Amino acid sequence: MLDFDLPTAEIEKRKQLIRDVWEYKKVDHIPVMLTVNSNPYGYTVHDELFSKEKQLQLRLATIKRTLELVPDDYIPSMWANVGCVAIENALGLELYYGQSTDQMPYVRGHVLERIEDVYTLKPVDPYRDGLLPEFLDRVHYFVEQTDHQIPVTCLDMNGPMAIAMDIVGSEPLLAGMYTHPDEVKVLLDFAMDNILAVTEACLEAAGGLEYVTSTDFVWEWFPEGKKGHVSDDLCAMYKPEFFKEFSIPVNNRAFERYGPGTLHNCGPNPCLGYYLEHTPRISGVDLDFKCSRKDLPKFREPFRGRGIIYLFLEYASYDQVIADYGTIIESLAPDVIAIPSISIPEERVNAGECDVKRLYEDLFKMSTDYAHRMWPTGCGPTGCGG
Repeated sequence: MLDFDLPTAEIEKRKQLIRDVWEYKKVDHIPVMLTVNSNPYGYTVHDELFSKEKQLQLRLATIKRTLELVPDDYIPSMWANVGCVAIENALGLELYYGQSTDQMPYVRGHVLERIEDVYTLKPVDPYRDGLLPEFLDRVHYFVEQTDHQIPVTCLDMNGPMAIAMDIVGSEPLLAGMYTHPDEVKVLLDFAMDNILAVTEACLEAAGGLEYVTSTDFVWEWFPEGKKGHVSDDLCAMYKPEFFKEFSIPVNNRAFERYGPGTLHNCGPNPCLGYYLEHTPRISGVDLDFKCSRKDLPKFREPFRGRGIIYLFLEYASYDQVIADYGTIIESLAPDVIAIPSISIPEERVNAGECDVKRLYEDLFKMSTDYAHRMWPTGCGPTGCGG
């Protein structure tokens, strides 16, 4: 189905840069990830959600256009997407798509009325329940049509905390941390049981761990041995001690099985001091820049020389992207590496509102300076000299 050639040797060089940066090895520049989102067919969000063929068309159009316009760093991948509530739907909750054809689905209601009823829950069957079989078919279709040449994402698992919230509701879950901590932990383990079962099915559909970007929704390619990923947006809502007690133990189960990748939280980040303190120690986090920008200086100490930060940004204007990347660098250099992941709508390119090559070249100059600040002559992430 590919109507373009993949620069496989060049892509391997870009992957090696990611491997090195994750290890805080000295590099000539910090990767800058630009993606030009192409939709020449005029498809709506619902069009691609309801059709694996249309979704793959969009992903391949994006890959082709980005390879044409972005000179370096970009690693092609395919985001397989049916929304972030497929596990909740498999547990019996009704999907709600809304009136807009560009709206992602969510679910109505809850599975349980009381946290105390957690022991009655039954696990999902990824091959039979809800949207899950359709998603597995989509993953298999993507890799089959591209002959396993392009890594695919797994399901957006939503994370154990978010699944638990959808099962019982936000107030019973958060209050339950005080009143029913044992039941909350059982519920979180139940959510992770299902996440791991779905992950195994996704990996089977993809052909193996080496063919996925990570074990979750993240479209950026993760190095071998570090494919594990967990979302935990709810940790923006509770104190660090609860993150340590409730989140870390359940998150560990994914990182132990699939490797110490990253944790997702859009932000804010009250628990950032504990983010890396999983077993095994994870490699970093992926965050939304707008929601997390005020927290960035606080990452210096806990992440110094060991934690990677991916920051998702939407293209607003050339000046805004340059200013935002400058903020990232000034907030973190020379202590912490952050990789911007910037999404650019192709219509902005076609309208002359974004010169992608110029944008990349100017970001590259900044990223080269960033690397020089991280590793001055004779210096490494743990110090200088010696």
